[in-house]
Amino acid sequence: MSFMQPILHNNSLKFPGGPVPLESPFYIERPPIEQLAYAEVEQPGSLIRIKASRAMGKSSLLNRVLAHAEGRGCQIVHLDFQEADELTLNALNPLLRWFCVNASCKLQMPPRLSQYWDEAVGSRVSCSLYWQGYLLNQSDRPIVLALSHLDWLFEYPRVAREFLSLLRSWHEKAKQSDGWRKLRLIVDYSTDAYVPLDVTQSPFNVGLSLRLPPFNLEQIHALAQRYELNWVNSEAEQSHLVALQQLTGGLPYLVNLALYQLRRGGSLEDFCSIPASKVSTETICGDC
Repeated sequence: MSFMQPILHNNSLKFPGGPVPLESPFYIERPPIEQLAYAEVEQPGSLIRIKASRAMGKSSLLNRVLAHAEGRGCQIVHLDFQEADELTLNALNPLLRWFCVNASCKLQMPPRLSQYWDEAVGSRVSCSLYWQGYLLNQSDRPIVLALSHLDWLFEYPRVAREFLSLLRSWHEKAKQSDGWRKLRLIVDYSTDAYVPLDVTQSPFNVGLSLRLPPFNLEQIHALAQRYELNWVNSEAEQSHLVALQQLTGGLPYLVNLALYQLRRGGSLEDFCSIPASKVSTETICGDC
């Protein structure tokens, strides 16, 4: 397959990997997902669930929703469960203390767990009192709490059930309490992980559910244009777009990787010959 030379210089390209930066021209929207998320995060007490397999762009979308919320005057608490060690994730009390301390740091507030933590009432109640009486009460702006890689917690089912039902209870409290209405929740997780919960305790059957689909031909075409790939004619262009979709399954990271190779003067055959370790969504891309 032959291509016309790209307009931009190859040395301006960066190897695709990780979330697409906010200022990058290579982020492709998948309407109406972005606009639904932007509208929902502005609502008091809202909950947004971003669900997709790896390399589908969860992190790239989340970062844009958080930037939108921050631009609307919200404070951002973005916690990633990948950063918690096994001892933290394996028991509820250390997990909730880690959760509260890190949230305090994100808000640039000194941790004050000793004032709110009480073994007599339990760690879940203590955690709720900490958020309601300290973090939310001391803030004069809404707080967006974003939890990335929530599925890492699913490896610890007992702890996961307690934590997830706590999130659901906070969402329910926001319907009745002005203090809790200042909190907006966003969670992202993969489709290949699941913890059974009672329907009244699960955060996965309330709020706005967003499922990220693969890129369609129109979106692959839009991305190819941003890479400034010029095919010889429209018939060849359509043929190559279809080939790209078939090779990558429309997976955003793999589409980006293939187009990167083409912009560097390679071919789709070169892309197919890349070692598996180089295209691993676990080691290179994460959740993009």
